[in-house]
Amino acid sequence: MTNVTSFHTAQDRQQELTDPLNLIVLRHWEQLRGERPAPDRKELNLRVLAPTLHWFGILERRDSELRYDWRLAGSGLCELWGRELRETEAMTDMPRFERDTILRLLDRVITTCQPALMRLSLKIGFGNRRCPAEALALPLADESAGRLLVAFVLVPHCPPGIPCHPAIEDAELHFLRLIWTEPVPGHTQPQLPPHSPVVRRKGMFTVIEGGRSRNG
Repeated sequence: MTNVTSFHTAQDRQQELTDPLNLIVLRHWEQLRGERPAPDRKELNLRVLAPTLHWFGILERRDSELRYDWRLAGSGLCELWGRELRETEAMTDMPRFERDTILRLLDRVITTCQPALMRLSLKIGFGNRRCPAEALALPLADESAGRLLVAFVLVPHCPPGIPCHPAIEDAELHFLRLIWTEPVPGHTQPQLPPHSPVVRRKGMFTVIEGGRSRNG
């Protein structure tokens, strides 16, 4: 469980997207999107995304509650959770604080049509060693259903020479923020159901109500 989780706002190099697989996904998303809020899921080029598909998934929000389900999940994600994920509830087995915080951030991805970056550490089942991981979430349109989905990529970075079996049930969230891109002129943000979590904005950053103190 997380003892201290920092939500950074200063713009420095440590906040930049660093994983090469996530960079592939972000650049492809930006190229497809153009001046739209989000590209359609059917436009994704699997040849371009081939190196990332092991860790690539698509999430769909439930209308009546703070819940996302897996529409698609790569084999790497299924290995992290230890089971087939497609058509199951997302982010289960995570510690409650990490789960709720990530789900609320996914809501912000949908309401702002902006990508989000997350950094976590996962226990790797080898003493007390932990494996850093970087996650990217991006809005993705489903024009046939008239709604937005979330493309989600989670890539673990296991230390070299160490047997790597990351455990998602022992995850610590260290950092998250929206990656603000150019706004789309005239874009009206889609509305979430009335039971969606309330968040407030401070400047260009999202502040999520609640959290964990240093003594919590």
